[in-house]
Amino acid sequence: MTTAAQDDEALARALDEACEAFGLRGDDRYLVASLLDRPLHTWPSCCGSGCSVCMDDVVAAAERVLARLGRPVR
Repeated sequence: MTTAAQDDEALARALDEACEAFGLRGDDRYLVASLLDRPLHTWPSCCGSGCSVCMDDVVAAAERVLARLGRPVR
């Protein structure tokens, strides 16, 4: 069984690794974290305008975090 502190550390590591993998920095990390407890149908999608940061990258990073933590996408 893990403690809350260990869970927090695992989440922080997973967020850091996923954001690094998708080139997300600074406040982008909070965008990723904000998706983790939301239902999949509420996650944003790419608007197609070529903006940076693209929501496709944010969503992919969130999916990676959940996979790393062994949590399902809801």
